[in-house]
Amino acid sequence: MGRIRLAMLTALIAGGAQAAAPSVLNGDFAQVSPGGQPAAWLVPQGQGTQSFTSDKGRYGKGGRLRVSGGPGANAAVVQKIDPAPYRGKLVRLRAMLKAATPSQTGLYLLVLRPDPYKFGFTQDNLGEAASVGKWQASTITGRIAMDATAIWIGLKAVGDADVSIDDVTLEEARPDGTPPSPAALAYLDQAIAILRAQHINSARADWPRLIADAHAEIAGAKTSVDTYPAIRDVIAALGEKHSFLAPPPTQAEIDAAAHAGPNAPPLGVEMPSTRLVTGRIGLVRMPGLNSFAPGGSVSAKVYTQRLRAGLEELDKAPLCGWIVDLRNDTGGDMWPMLNGIDPLLGAAPFGFFMSANRPNRLWQRADGRIVSVVGATNPPPPPAFALSHAAAPLALLIGTRTSSSGELTALALIGRPGVRSFGTNSAGYLSSNRVAPLPDGAHLGVTVERVGDRTGKVYSGTIQPDVPIELGAAEQAAQAWLEQRCK
Repeated sequence: MGRIRLAMLTALIAGGAQAAAPSVLNGDFAQVSPGGQPAAWLVPQGQGTQSFTSDKGRYGKGGRLRVSGGPGANAAVVQKIDPAPYRGKLVRLRAMLKAATPSQTGLYLLVLRPDPYKFGFTQDNLGEAASVGKWQASTITGRIAMDATAIWIGLKAVGDADVSIDDVTLEEARPDGTPPSPAALAYLDQAIAILRAQHINSARADWPRLIADAHAEIAGAKTSVDTYPAIRDVIAALGEKHSFLAPPPTQAEIDAAAHAGPNAPPLGVEMPSTRLVTGRIGLVRMPGLNSFAPGGSVSAKVYTQRLRAGLEELDKAPLCGWIVDLRNDTGGDMWPMLNGIDPLLGAAPFGFFMSANRPNRLWQRADGRIVSVVGATNPPPPPAFALSHAAAPLALLIGTRTSSSGELTALALIGRPGVRSFGTNSAGYLSSNRVAPLPDGAHLGVTVERVGDRTGKVYSGTIQPDVPIELGAAEQAAQAWLEQRCK
């Protein structure tokens, strides 16, 4: 959801050193650089393809930019904006979009602050599909933090997508003072009440100011959807990036879940996979898992079942090591992940949640599953299923897409004897969320606790691998390390 997309977008602009523009430059794509590309815009290296058309099929007076990905490849075009004119203000990013085929494309707006783990308002509208075959306006509205250091705007095309963009603007959005509908106001106040009661930073927030700003921001709001930008601004003002507002599921998601059946995940939901490497190494790949989406409970059950079945099948070989690949574990629900790899975790507890007003809750086994409870269980129960090679050395693969519950799954393995991690720093969503349903089907994810590993280390930034290495080379390096241990 929102936090997953944020990790992806952050990775796209990482390392971008272009000087910030005072406002959107070349928003109509009329200016062409000597290399034939639209001036002032960046295409992150390795992110799909882009082509520039000077006039044919354009929307406005200039050109248009066409961005296209491919199966399994994302594409993006970005620009860095000077935040000075916008600090503390409500802004609206607007562009005209036209998709060639049905696809997941959309604008995004990312606000950076001095602390790299605290974001300002950050949002994409990838869930709002661009119109196919005709130009349609797309907007994102949000408030820019007073300490913003940069604003990144752009267009993202996910997977096999082809979309054109034109007439990009970023302007101050002034509320018109019209009172919101009672339903919209009640919806906003309910979301604020949840954040105020549960958020980990609630005690430090200036709630009278946040509430006043949010109420002013929803002037003229008619529906719950009209309040989403204001809710996201409150989340941003709380000073951490893991909380999120996820919109209601689309009809396509609901239909996919309805037709999946009781023992199969909805169409398109990725499941874990396992395979044997060199006859002696068991490779386990674990994707993210959104268990509060339609069909989420079935997806969670199947996720765990497939992990267990895969591990048990691999365990029949004369294994001398494991590779657990979390490079694409973008988060969601950690418990099906941990329950699926239970024997590989070793001795409990595997980690803990901590907050200021209650005792630490330890991750451990109880009643045939892994849970978080106060106090250690003595004697500790055995794993829910047994593996002959459970204690074999284990190589852990992590990267910038290892996020949220993917990071917590990594923490559950860190500190176990014989574990070594390879890759790049994780995404930095190391905290615990409580997901609250809202009346229109949206979900509010609220960060409520910090987390630590079995060694007692508490995390607030990213997980740094034992062996820093490019993601494409991490698996080979892990395999080489295991093969040395296998001799």
